[in-house]
Amino acid sequence: GIISLLLALASCGGDNAASIELTADQMDAVYQNAVNNNGWTDVSPETWSDLAVDACERGAWDHDVNAALTSEFLTDNSWVDRAEADQLPGIIWLNLNIACHDLIPEGSTPPPGSGGPSGG
Repeated sequence: GIISLLLALASCGGDNAASIELTADQMDAVYQNAVNNNGWTDVSPETWSDLAVDACERGAWDHDVNAALTSEFLTDNSWVDRAEADQLPGIIWLNLNIACHDLIPEGSTPPPGSGGPSGG
């Protein structure tokens, strides 16, 4: 609702971040985006949804936060094909646009080399 959106906008991340809830349609879109971009079908839809929520709550429109999430994801899922790992920052960016587009500050840009729409 509007209250949770305002709380999310007012927070700067960390423990005070408002929790983001994805709809079933958003969860499906996040998963389809991820699989279509890197083919990691062994990564569960829940894992991709959790990553999108984490990206929203931590502010992954910031390139440093995106890079940290990318690194953490690759550490936590060390079995994934590293040949496709360069797609991950762009996947995180696109999934931000699916999961919490309204939170992305005006003028935000995709991570270098990832393509995708600008925020705001």
